[in-house]
Amino acid sequence: MATIIPIGQPQNEAEREAIRYLRSHLPQTFTIIHNFELSHGGEYHEIDLIVLAPHCVYVVDVKGVHGNVIVQGPRWYPEGRGPYLSPLAKARMVARKLHGFLLDSYKTNPATKGIYVHQTVLFPFRDANIIDPAGNEQNDIVHLNKSLVYFQNKSVVLQSRSTNIGPLHHLIIAAIQGKAHPQTQHFGKWRIEERLGGNEHYTEYRAHHLFMGKGQTARLRVYRADPYQDPETRQREQKVISNAYRVIGNAPGHPNILTVKDFFDNEDSSYFVLVTEDAKGNSLRQYISNSSLSLTFDQKLRVIRDVLTALDHAHNNGIIHRNLTPDAILVGEDKRARLSSFEYARAKARTTSTIAPYIVEKIDEQYQAPESYKEPAQASAASDLFSAGLVFYELLTSETAFNSMLQIFDNGAVFLIKPTEHRPELPSVLDDWLQRLCAFEPHKRFTSATEALEGLTRALTSNITPEDQGGQPTPTPTAQIQPQDKRNLSKKYVINNRFIVEERLGIGAFGVAYKVFDTLAEAMRVLKLVLSDRISVTQRLQQEYKTLSRLPDHQYVVKTYWADFFPDGTPFIVFDYIDGLSVSDLVESKTLTFEDALKIGSQVTEGLIYLHSHGVYHLDIKPSNLIWSDQGVRIIDFNVSVSDQDENMIGGGTSRYIPPGMDYETELSYIQKVDRDLYALGVTLYECFTGQYPFKDPALRKVPTDPTTITGSEELHPDVFAFLFKSISPVSTI
Repeated sequence: MATIIPIGQPQNEAEREAIRYLRSHLPQTFTIIHNFELSHGGEYHEIDLIVLAPHCVYVVDVKGVHGNVIVQGPRWYPEGRGPYLSPLAKARMVARKLHGFLLDSYKTNPATKGIYVHQTVLFPFRDANIIDPAGNEQNDIVHLNKSLVYFQNKSVVLQSRSTNIGPLHHLIIAAIQGKAHPQTQHFGKWRIEERLGGNEHYTEYRAHHLFMGKGQTARLRVYRADPYQDPETRQREQKVISNAYRVIGNAPGHPNILTVKDFFDNEDSSYFVLVTEDAKGNSLRQYISNSSLSLTFDQKLRVIRDVLTALDHAHNNGIIHRNLTPDAILVGEDKRARLSSFEYARAKARTTSTIAPYIVEKIDEQYQAPESYKEPAQASAASDLFSAGLVFYELLTSETAFNSMLQIFDNGAVFLIKPTEHRPELPSVLDDWLQRLCAFEPHKRFTSATEALEGLTRALTSNITPEDQGGQPTPTPTAQIQPQDKRNLSKKYVINNRFIVEERLGIGAFGVAYKVFDTLAEAMRVLKLVLSDRISVTQRLQQEYKTLSRLPDHQYVVKTYWADFFPDGTPFIVFDYIDGLSVSDLVESKTLTFEDALKIGSQVTEGLIYLHSHGVYHLDIKPSNLIWSDQGVRIIDFNVSVSDQDENMIGGGTSRYIPPGMDYETELSYIQKVDRDLYALGVTLYECFTGQYPFKDPALRKVPTDPTTITGSEELHPDVFAFLFKSISPVSTI
């Protein structure tokens, strides 16, 4: 049995399993030192395990991964996760540093020069599978069940070093124990679950928030810093490290951009921490290079559209990415793409306070536009589009467009091989579209990501006939359509060159709702046209869209995707399409069970808590604004309702669901807004439980009907009865 020296505690089950197994199976001539940080030469090095063998010292990085891990150059691509820098590369660096540390610790002892330190990555779980096409790393990666032979193999020791360092073990242990500190278990309020990788500048972790539990994980990129460096150097270092947080944190959120959550340092200024969303999925490079993860043509188009949509949002907020590569695009399990890696981005044009001089060598030059090559300060929206074109070329063909920047300059960025020559099955229109994205001169490219999206849509739909449009021509930017036409748009009618009408869902006093196919997202949506009271409703639509589009997704709140205008100024807003039934229909048909009503109440309450926490108040909760499906309830119609045919609308809401006596002339306070939503929820749930409106006289609304006197509700639980009465009390009780 091996000797164990614990300096810190194992940080996850993978490390615990590795230590437990090695302790039980390695001979007593081995010593294991685990979970510590070692400071040497002003640098910190984190070490999971030291396996001290009779012939050498092993620096071991334990990786608790499952499934395939693809090695490509300096990066690892684990299945279902984003890429990270090779942990073996970091282990090699730490091995060199540890050897230097031991030599410095015993300068007068020549025997220490014979110590050999080797690097290893250990996989505790048997289903982890390393795929290393170049074969550069597989010899230093070992599974736990094969590690006993590995750690006793003397052939790893260089010929110039000793294979008998047993007599020096006590010196090695003393040196490490004298300088080592327990490995950090948490940074700020984030507790470490797993170390993912890193390099000489930073270490990347998966962590969960101490107050939110293990279900809410994030990625932490921890940069060690010298607390004693001069203020100017420290300020410059902090500026580069915090760049992603400043750039993304100051812009509205977007569903196709990975969220940057936080940036902070610790009290003694020894590290900086960048916190990002821990989204599930694989990098786009994995889908390009791994045939088992290959995407269909439609899925590739979706990725292209998602990336261009993300770039459009970034550019409209003054953000230039500057390092757009397949590694910067995360593709989720639903095959939707999200843009990440804004570490080297630029936020708005600056004449001072730029990080450009410090990132020249860090940016991946393979995907750079000619004008920004080695000159990141010259990057622009056009440069990002050029990079996107190279990425899309690779995505569609599985080949790179150019082998080097020299080839781009020599050929004026004209593709040596057209995409359709690699893949004849591709639509030929993509050749010209991709070439325009990658035009050598910036002014010859698309003027924006939006124009590129529109160009892609036009190219791919250029063969649509008038018959496909239901006998009507595709609307053009200058077409004039009468309001009455919009109430009866025919199937396959195209709105703004993007949305294809499938069917009309409903029509009311203020407008009409259609189920449409979004050709950019390749998904069904709900498009609502506002036809009456256009000026006031348009203002409200603009405010609601601006508010809702910035909200993170929530499972019980309908997602808002787009807002725009017809050429004649008619506004419309586009929502997620939910394949379900209106709760008002279920109430009317009395098909809701007691359990259904409880679920609706619980889920709508969660949705309102989420909205209120983000400063949003629905102000028109009612059964017709709730959709019930297999996935639960969804709150819809944020003050742009079009399904209220006969109900009196007051102040943007429905009077039957507004607390009696509310003053509509003055601005509502926070308490009044919350009370209005909760009152409406109470009335709605009363209807869900009983199948009828709670008040005999909707104008007075003083005393609700006792629900136990309503047929089918006689056995209503007293707690539910009390809750409903409190919720619809004529006087606020919150």
